[in-house]
Amino acid sequence: MTLTAKYHMTAVDIEAESHLVAAAREDIRNFEPLYRKYYDAIFRFVFRRCDAMETATDVTAEVFYKAMTRIHQYKDRGLPFSAWLYRIALNEMNTNFRKKSRHRIISIDDDSRLVTLAAEAGSEADDRMYAMLQIIKSLNGEATWLIEMRYFEERPFKEIADILGTTEAAVKMKMQRILQRIRKECAKLTTKQPS
Repeated sequence: MTLTAKYHMTAVDIEAESHLVAAAREDIRNFEPLYRKYYDAIFRFVFRRCDAMETATDVTAEVFYKAMTRIHQYKDRGLPFSAWLYRIALNEMNTNFRKKSRHRIISIDDDSRLVTLAAEAGSEADDRMYAMLQIIKSLNGEATWLIEMRYFEERPFKEIADILGTTEAAVKMKMQRILQRIRKECAKLTTKQPS
């Protein structure tokens, strides 16, 4: 796993995409190439955090409806258009969870990703893995999003910052605080467990 990966789009890719956005702003019928380009990625992002296919489909539809109807509010800052879509998706999922009193899911497809998180939090022992899962479940929304995007989806800090509309330095600082909290809480929980 490479957690220091470079940003996912080149400047040339972002420039080409800005032309697609400009065309969609001129005529909403030109939104289709953006929809086709990002539908699968946004759907997977939402589905990983939802409890049902129907919910994921509904939330994804709402994301693209809002993006299409608010394309004139999009400000091109030289970032990928997908960062804006992911931000809308995060907001829609939060709204959906609040409205329907649903619990969000944390998908861990690969134990090695949890091992990487454990190592960075200083909790490599097997007895701390269970404790770490309990702590992750107790994190607030933003902390959970950060853990998921960084460790379970392997997104670079730059991409996470763009999605959250903040700086890379702020994301790194928040991640350090989250890891410190996990480390501290793991120590508490593992000292309480019987040997």
